[in-house]
Amino acid sequence: MTQRRARFFPILPVVAAMALSVAAAVDAPRVGDAATDSHRVGNGVSGNDGSAVPTVRVQVTYPDRDRSAVSGTGAGAAGGTSSTGDADALVTIDEFPAFHPDGPVVSEALVDSPPADSVVLATLSGDTITMQDLVDEVLKTRGRETFDWLVGRELLRRELTRHRLQVRDWEVEDQLQKHIIGLRKAFPHLTRPDDLTRAAAGMPLDEYRDRTVWSELALRKILRVVAKPSDEDLRRFYADIRPDFIRPERVRISQIFIPPPVDPNGDGIPTPDDWRQAERLIQEAYNQIRMGKDFADVVRAYGVGGQMSRWVGRGELLRELEEPAFAIAPGSITTPIKSAMGYHTLMVEEREDRKEPPFEEVRGEVLARFEEEQFVRKAGEFMDLLKNQALESGDLVIDDAPAIFSGESP
Repeated sequence: MTQRRARFFPILPVVAAMALSVAAAVDAPRVGDAATDSHRVGNGVSGNDGSAVPTVRVQVTYPDRDRSAVSGTGAGAAGGTSSTGDADALVTIDEFPAFHPDGPVVSEALVDSPPADSVVLATLSGDTITMQDLVDEVLKTRGRETFDWLVGRELLRRELTRHRLQVRDWEVEDQLQKHIIGLRKAFPHLTRPDDLTRAAAGMPLDEYRDRTVWSELALRKILRVVAKPSDEDLRRFYADIRPDFIRPERVRISQIFIPPPVDPNGDGIPTPDDWRQAERLIQEAYNQIRMGKDFADVVRAYGVGGQMSRWVGRGELLRELEEPAFAIAPGSITTPIKSAMGYHTLMVEEREDRKEPPFEEVRGEVLARFEEEQFVRKAGEFMDLLKNQALESGDLVIDDAPAIFSGESP
């Protein structure tokens, strides 16, 4: 396969429109008058559905047909040429003849547009910036990246088909929203999704969705099939990450917290009287609980910073509170405790000892961790493998790409 440096506008949208026009022509009614049966493909000319389609020049092969059959039809009227003789000869025409019983075989399409280097986008003091200048710069700055992505996308599509897998639109949207949530944490000063993807990856949102998110989902699905772990693999992996699943001893507590009051007109440092007042209030609250009053009611009545029912492990509480919290039985309360912040009374509602769950209990979480680490570690390696296999088999042929991306003519 040989690549030529394109001097025209991108051809893919035009070829797509051409294919649609051919399909429309095949379905058109066929009558005797060739001129009425042909369907012109041209700017400002309507197709079968009444919509305008782009003008293209096409080279078509008419199998087993005398070229005189099309002589004098739309080809001549539109300035194209027709010929007679060899049934396999090519004719360049400006219309697709719907009347042809065998249908045209399209072998090449050329965009009927001015060369890109003659399309001026801007002029400054007599100097021009043309469409070709823009194309060359994009090729140099993002050409290699885009080319590699296009090759990678086709390799992934082939693998998805081979393994009968699909990446559905709703899956892409769901994964995109997860990405946006993560990006908002990384860029809290930005709010618009498009701004977030540009900041993170230099891409607008739609491009980020199609390139990053789609490719990630496709690769994850493929790796789950081609690198599916055995039960033994997962058990070995669990042995390595077992400490992450060990749940340390913890208690569920509620607390009443009363800080010493501070004079707003003072220096902000509590006085001994302020500390005595806080101690008196915490003692009153403690006595109310000991007499059977509901802890939540006491929190509302006395607590300035009361907290209700939260799980804490060792190392999560103030040093002065940790030992008392883990020393008393569930359903008990601590006597008032002084810290550098104020006075506290804790109620321990529930307690759980250190727990190391068996593999069977956390197998799903272990598998998710395994697949995530596999993706991070092997995604690039797997893509290289797919590319090398395609190159070695001859399915993938790459020519002249470095010259094109550097802006040189191959």
